[in-house]
Parts: sequence; C-alpha cells; structure tokens
Amino acid sequence: MIKIRDKKANDLIPALRLVYSSFSDWYKKVILILLYSYFVAEVNGKFAGFVIPRKIDNNVGEIYLIAVSKEYRRMGIGHKLLEKAMDYFKEKNMRKCISWVRLSNDTAKRMYLKAGFRSEDRTIKKRIFGEDLFLMEIDLVGKDAT
Repeated sequence: MIKIRDKKANDLIPALRLVYSSFSDWYKKVILILLYSYFVAEVNGKFAGFVIPRKIDNNVGEIYLIAVSKEYRRMGIGHKLLEKAMDYFKEKNMRKCISWVRLSNDTAKRMYLKAGFRSEDRTIKKRIFGEDLFLMEIDLVGKDAT
C-alpha cells in the first residue's frame, strides 16, 4: 500500500541517502531537504520517496524535487507525490504549478504531461550547476486533483 504523508524527523537519513544515490549534484539538494518541508511516500511502511514543493510567490508553486527509490519506481509513486504537491498548492490558493525538468529526464517529462502539465520548450535554459532544463507548468485554477 502506498501512503503519502508529511515528513517526520526520522525521514531525514533515508531522504539524504536517496538524494545521494540519485543525483550527481546531490550536495546542492541536501540543503533543500534541511530547509524545506516535504512530503514522503511510504510503501508498506517503508520510505520510498519524497517531493519538495515550494512557494515561488502567492500565485505560483514549484515542484522543486521529486525522488523515488529505484526499487519503488514504476509503481506510480512519483505521480502520487506530484498530486500531493499540487493539492498542497491548491490549498494555499496558488493558481499555477511549475517544475524545471532536466532535458535528459524523459520519465519525468512523461509523468508531468500525463498529469496535465504543458511543456514550455521555448524556455530552455542552462542552470549554473547542471544540465539544460525546460519548464513544465499547469494552471491549478478550476482543476480537480489528477
């Protein structure tokens, strides 16, 4: 059974391990785990992944990071974490949700498109630490949970 919940103090170590094993620029994401709130996915009580949603302004929320442990991928956990973050933004009366996705991350792009996001390919940019990114976005006003 997949459960999405608020983070707990004992989620810190599994979240740090997941980031370290999943991202070449893991050291930049560690600070975010320490600073921001996030939601955790559990499968049968075991840590499976997390999402960091953050407020950009009063109208826009950003999915900063979704990470799912390798052994739990292809189970819809990333999509459930995305839904939780979008619901969180809707509760905060935000009108739009965005996410910057690495050009090489076809899995994430498919997940966002399936959830109703649009790909704004014209906004490709290079971040200082990493590869080129493109913007995915969805209007939250009038949208039911996906």
